[in-house]
Amino acid sequence: MRDNIGLYQIQMARYNKLTMKMNEVYEAKYTLLGSEFDQYVQEHPTLAAHIPTGALIVFLDKTEPEFSEWSLAHARQHAQIDDQPDRPVVYVDVGKLAPRRSRLVRPRIARDPGKYKRQPVAA
Repeated sequence: MRDNIGLYQIQMARYNKLTMKMNEVYEAKYTLLGSEFDQYVQEHPTLAAHIPTGALIVFLDKTEPEFSEWSLAHARQHAQIDDQPDRPVVYVDVGKLAPRRSRLVRPRIARDPGKYKRQPVAA
């Protein structure tokens, strides 16, 4: 019996560590989606008309139900401590993300990094 308790404690510690790690992953995803959504709304201002001022945005992802559950739970926790109890909530189905593209234009491999150092000012 004692061995089972020890095994249970080890399993729970692993589960808690994994849960904490997934929370970090979901927080990072939520932050990324927030940034992408802000950019999208700036590029598509008609969408902004459907979002009440000060609304809580909750991102949902059909392809990752665990993230959606985390996001909904996060929104419920926020509602419990929100200074505006009747804050409107807007649920956003994120659809899918296009691949990120670089904004660099014709980068090259530098052969002589010395050319990029500051040159001393002549006195």
